[in-house]
Amino acid sequence: MSTTVHTTTVADLLDGAADNELRTLADWASILPGRRRGRSMNARVPLRWVIKGIRGRRLPTRRCGQRHLCLGRDLREFLAAIAPGADRAAPRPSQRALSRRRERRAAVAARLAKEALL
Repeated sequence: MSTTVHTTTVADLLDGAADNELRTLADWASILPGRRRGRSMNARVPLRWVIKGIRGRRLPTRRCGQRHLCLGRDLREFLAAIAPGADRAAPRPSQRALSRRRERRAAVAARLAKEALL
C-alpha cells in the first residue's frame, strides 16, 4: 500500500486567477487553504493582512464602499514576500534586545567568575 502526498503551493492555487482580476477578500479566502485539512481560509484572515499585516508587510487593497478588493497580482506578491525562505535578510534585533543580550552575557560571566573563585 503506497501513500501519495500531494503538496500544493499557493502559486498553484492562484494559477487560474488572472493578475488583473479584482476580487473581494472573501472570494480570495475561499480559494486559499485553511489551517484544517479540507477547509478554506476564514474570510477574516485576509482582512487581518490588510489591517495589521505580517512581518511589516500589508496586503494592498482597493475600497469599493465597505468592501476591500484585491488584485490577483497583489495577493501573489504579498504571499511570496511573507513565504518562509523568501530571499530577504533576517531582521536586525532592536537596541533593547541587544542590550538585554549583553546584560545576560555579563551576568553569566560574573556568575562563572564567582563560582571559579569559590
